[in-house]
Amino acid sequence: MPMLKKLLVICVLSLAGALPSMAAPEVDLPLTDVAGEPSRLSSQFNGEDWLLVMVWSTDCSICRAEAPQIQALSERRDETGVRVIGLALDGPQQLQAIRDYEQELGIGFDNFTAEPTAIFSAYASATESTFRGTPTFLLYTPEGELVGNNPGPLSPGSVERFIEKFNKSRA
Repeated sequence: MPMLKKLLVICVLSLAGALPSMAAPEVDLPLTDVAGEPSRLSSQFNGEDWLLVMVWSTDCSICRAEAPQIQALSERRDETGVRVIGLALDGPQQLQAIRDYEQELGIGFDNFTAEPTAIFSAYASATESTFRGTPTFLLYTPEGELVGNNPGPLSPGSVERFIEKFNKSRA
């Protein structure tokens, strides 16, 4: 399934105007779920829901602050059509720390990890920019097209407004 055709940057300040697009190569990142089972980014698309990927780490204080509102967005999936997954930079060697973090913060959305160098490389290929830090959010259409990249905090409302504008622009 084609995943990455163009990039539109999600920024609260940019939501009011037209957003530029750029071509990006296809990237399919191999993942490990929190149970230690292999997966792939491409297997996360269902053709129905938007996919918001939160790239985070267990030592990120901003991620800790963002997690509850991103969890709330995840809980409204039926209403918003947005599925959330987490991608922990901690790596497969830290699965227990990732599980502990999920439990401590009450995170119910699916979380995965991969080798940090693989995440950085996939990010650079997908966005044509260098990974800047956590949290970082990637937004994909239901078909797997990357349409948003937001390094830093992100409000659920800005995601919903972006999707609404994106859908209107395609109508």
